[in-house]
Amino acid sequence: MGSYRTRRSAVVSTWNSAALPWRSGHAPWPGRRDHRVCARQRNKRLSNRQDSQLKTRGSRDIMMAAAFDSGGSRAVRMKLGAPCIALVVAFTAIPIDLRPFDAAAIDYDLDWFDAAANTIGYAPIGIVLARLGSLRAIAAAAMISACAEASQLFSMHRFPSPVDVASNVAGAAIGVFAGRRWLTKPAAVELTARTGAIAAILSAAVVVLIAVSFKEAGLETWDPGAQLVVGDELTRNRPWRGEIHEFAIVADALDARQIEQIARDRSFAGAPLVVFGPFRHLDLDQVRGKPLLAGEELEQFFERLVDRGAFTVLVRFKTNATDQAGPARIVTYSSDTSNRNFTLGQQGRDLVFRVRTAGSGPNGSRPQLVAGPVLEPGRDILAAASFDGRVSRLFVDGVLIGRLNLSAPQNVSLPAFVAAFGSLIAAALIGLCQPRDRSRQRLTGFAGGLAAGLLLLLVGDFAFAPPPSWIPLYGLAGGALTSLSLERRLR
Repeated sequence: MGSYRTRRSAVVSTWNSAALPWRSGHAPWPGRRDHRVCARQRNKRLSNRQDSQLKTRGSRDIMMAAAFDSGGSRAVRMKLGAPCIALVVAFTAIPIDLRPFDAAAIDYDLDWFDAAANTIGYAPIGIVLARLGSLRAIAAAAMISACAEASQLFSMHRFPSPVDVASNVAGAAIGVFAGRRWLTKPAAVELTARTGAIAAILSAAVVVLIAVSFKEAGLETWDPGAQLVVGDELTRNRPWRGEIHEFAIVADALDARQIEQIARDRSFAGAPLVVFGPFRHLDLDQVRGKPLLAGEELEQFFERLVDRGAFTVLVRFKTNATDQAGPARIVTYSSDTSNRNFTLGQQGRDLVFRVRTAGSGPNGSRPQLVAGPVLEPGRDILAAASFDGRVSRLFVDGVLIGRLNLSAPQNVSLPAFVAAFGSLIAAALIGLCQPRDRSRQRLTGFAGGLAAGLLLLLVGDFAFAPPPSWIPLYGLAGGALTSLSLERRLR
């Protein structure tokens, strides 16, 4: 049998020879799989799958798949995607003028053009969010849209709408479907790029045609034959019931400080560049619906306003009733009910300000500035309606109550349109350049989106509505969203 020491050494040696592989990690414990063995098996399966794909799909698609699968991280994509989504959402709120909470501003009407623009604008967001899963991505898009619409309750001249939320969610759902079903296939990247190139060319052609069809915003389209009238139209079918205590027209767009000073003084005597008035205590029974200027005076009045390209209407008045509509004409510079240069009127408890431009049309009503409710029977109000060549504003007692950018009547849909245009250009460039790594693909997408925005900015020089200088950021956001959406792991 041998000694105890000999027997013990034999047992230990046998145990070590059997247990050492398990302890050192060279062999798995019984019933368990070694992680390195699993990794080798996965790599082998992946290699076999790529070999099979190489035979069926061709080397070009496999190289693209390898490029998309290499490098990058989900964290990096989300860090880049979040600011792009924030840009698209934030720019839809521009311009921003805050107001007190107003639940009455909620709009339940369906505008098919706005619905289509909102759907297109949120499709890239859905593509980027697709990696969260269908339900979570749609829910996230719904939350983003709902928050953006809710913020419009505090934004002057913006009208939140459940219809906008629904169209945004629909667009995000389309983007999610495209991101998960179509853009995950390598061959789809190239085909999508071809489609994007065609769509981008067509979109560019449409933008150029629209741009050259209009002139700059201003007073060049004004009618020299219009008449300055108070209390009604020349046709006597838009009467206004009330009292005009003081009235003047200034050949300049007074700023908020000047209007606030006039409101404190309750007098127009200190207003600069007055071309008509000031007149006090007009007897509407005597002058209602009758021209206030004629002959050479009317010609000079027209020329001074058109040459300046800006004006301000100052009126201190009281309304007798809030059931007046049409709108009822307080002051109008027009020929009839359908042709005007400007009109300040009453619609219920609201004030309406129309200005004729190349974009708003002969009636100045597409669009028109409506602000309120501010009118009450017997209340003495000092209203100032100004137009600076691009933006019309309404002040009541020195306080801004409404503004409208007449040089950009497409203001609500502009961010969505430019972002979509940038997305198309980015997809086209990615398809044409075929970048082989993530960093080059991102750079190509960003450059394509920025180029689209710069193109629209340059085209704006020939348009009636010169776009704001930060419009390239719209295109950059759209291009970035497209670039990031194409980084999904291809399967």
